Amino acid sequence: MFFTKRACKSPEPNINVSGERLQVVSDLKYLGIIIDANLSFKKQVKNVTNVIKFNLMNFRFIRDSLSMQAAKL
Repeated sequence: MFFTKRACKSPEPNINVSGERLQVVSDLKYLGIIIDANLSFKKQVKNVTNVIKFNLMNFRFIRDSLSMQAAKL
């Protein structure tokens, strides 16, 4: 992945490692963080937002069976 803060219209590079051509991608998940070619982190923020939303919706279903202390945790 090539990183740049500016819009770039350069052709895809032809990089080979051990005789295999590397695939060019627009974003990559590395160590749990989604990085895109423009370093904007928009996809990472969207992903974290969706995970939090999913977990809060699930929490809503079990909230009535939890004590106040457990719910605060």
